[in-house]
Amino acid sequence: MSVSEILTSVRALSPSGFVEITGGEPLLQSNVYLLMDELGREGYFVMIETSGSISIAKVPPHVHIVMDLKAPASGEHEKNDWNNMAVLKRTDDIKIVIADDADFEWALSILEQHPEHADRFILQAAFGLYSPGTLARRILDSGQKIRLGIQLHKVAFDPSERGV
Repeated sequence: MSVSEILTSVRALSPSGFVEITGGEPLLQSNVYLLMDELGREGYFVMIETSGSISIAKVPPHVHIVMDLKAPASGEHEKNDWNNMAVLKRTDDIKIVIADDADFEWALSILEQHPEHADRFILQAAFGLYSPGTLARRILDSGQKIRLGIQLHKVAFDPSERGV
């Protein structure tokens, strides 16, 4: 789809004025920066969810970034671009999906290394691998201002469904 076609769809589907760009790695799409600019010009609140493996330096300042850092159990943690931590705005979020206790401890170490983002951490229990209740208890016991996230798309829909 062209940026123009996407904008036409967004106008029809998002009367709330909120648009989240996600799915795979959106920063791999060459026109995503133009799309974010155009959505901002039209007055939309724009949010992008990115893996953190690609530089976020070119993301327009009006866009709210949710950077999904990959924890060790994902097997993708070596791809995290740590330079992104210095680019994040104070209003952006850092999300980490937790698959085991070692991932939780890793997330705490990242929080300790980047206290400037301490109030922007969201931890989510990996669906079917780590209990949200266990994660909630660990967060509470840590004494940190970490937010608990739930993978709602996997709770609301059959997790085996394509696109979920």
